Amino acid sequence: MPDRPAPLELLDRHFEAARIAHEYIADLHRELVELGAADNCTGSLLHESAVVTIERLPRLTSRVRELGRDWA
Repeated sequence: MPDRPAPLELLDRHFEAARIAHEYIADLHRELVELGAADNCTGSLLHESAVVTIERLPRLTSRVRELGRDWA
């Protein structure tokens, strides 16, 4: 089978980067909570990161990811 097209590989890397960034943000927020330094702003930023990573990115790229699965 031919290698996956470069745009599909790039999309995979973007998803992985978004996941890693969100995990890092969650860890930072957890540390702020432990220090008593978390507030509504930090909670909102964590929520927005989750929305982008879990909802928006998958929705925006669903058709391309479907094509990638078909390619496989």
